[in-house]
Amino acid sequence: MRGISLGIAVAMMNLVSAPPACTRVPGTGLSRTSTTGGMVARPHEDPLRSAIEKEELRTAKVATCSPSGVAYIDIIVGEGATPRITDQIVAHYVGWLLNGTQFESSHDRGKPGTFGVSDVVAGCAEGLLTMKIGGKRKIFVPAHLAYGSNGRPGLIPPDSPLIYEFELIAIN
Repeated sequence: MRGISLGIAVAMMNLVSAPPACTRVPGTGLSRTSTTGGMVARPHEDPLRSAIEKEELRTAKVATCSPSGVAYIDIIVGEGATPRITDQIVAHYVGWLLNGTQFESSHDRGKPGTFGVSDVVAGCAEGLLTMKIGGKRKIFVPAHLAYGSNGRPGLIPPDSPLIYEFELIAIN
């Protein structure tokens, strides 16, 4: 909203809703879109967005957000190749519910997993496709790009947004 004062933007809070691909500008009640950098008011918070914002504050890094609603924060930016959707990768990973409950971990098994990029939930695949070997990334996945309304009985409740951390070791 270039050229519009903060006061006018705040007054518009109930009129404009931010797209899912945005990061909140701390202390303003506004959001910055990842594609335009423009600021829009956002009247309602959602639990996944809150988790992203907490991680941004904890790490002092800004999340990259996609139009689909997937967001990620690079913990370590890799320097190697980037996987394609058809590739098999070797990666360490951990998955959590928003309440912090861990539901899977390659670390707990003592070795990284080997799997196809297309074999993971759609939100994770999206986050993996821009990683480079040697990178470590936290990926925030909206429920519709995770397990959706089915969940994973006994493990992940229906309609649960998820948080994953991936360390990309190799592309096979």
